[in-house]
Amino acid sequence: LPRFAAKYGAERMNIMGEIVTAVNDYTRGIRVNRVYGTQSGALASYHGATQRFTNGIIKWVGSVALPASIAIALLQAVSTFAIAYSISYRLSPSAMASVFFFGLAVVSPVLKLGHGLDYVTAGKNAAKNIGKLLKQTPIGCGNVNVGSKTLPLQASKISVINDTTTI
Repeated sequence: LPRFAAKYGAERMNIMGEIVTAVNDYTRGIRVNRVYGTQSGALASYHGATQRFTNGIIKWVGSVALPASIAIALLQAVSTFAIAYSISYRLSPSAMASVFFFGLAVVSPVLKLGHGLDYVTAGKNAAKNIGKLLKQTPIGCGNVNVGSKTLPLQASKISVINDTTTI
């Protein structure tokens, strides 16, 4: 379904580009079009592009409406957490936490977007990020009793890396 939606999204963008081009050709070259009698060409291009856009939207809605409504119903917040709990209730607390964490990652885009299929892709990306987070090695810890003594804090040779910038 996401591939189907992406295909029609790309097609709609191409048609919208044709519509904008036809309008620009008509308005920018209005004098030239009238001198040579070619204004009907730009207008015909506009009408053809808008007709293809309308037909494409009708076809897309007819093809996607039922599967999208089922997907939206299944991925709502209540369903997601109920499914997550029913799957993970016998797991260890850390495994259950990761399942709920994933459920939250899937539900949050739905709450933000409110509709559409973009949350499926956002959920898949969130799952990858959560997987990377859970694969990181834990930070070691220890017991240090410093009491009430004040200790100085010193730092040297610190590097901060943010994407491609190193400070």
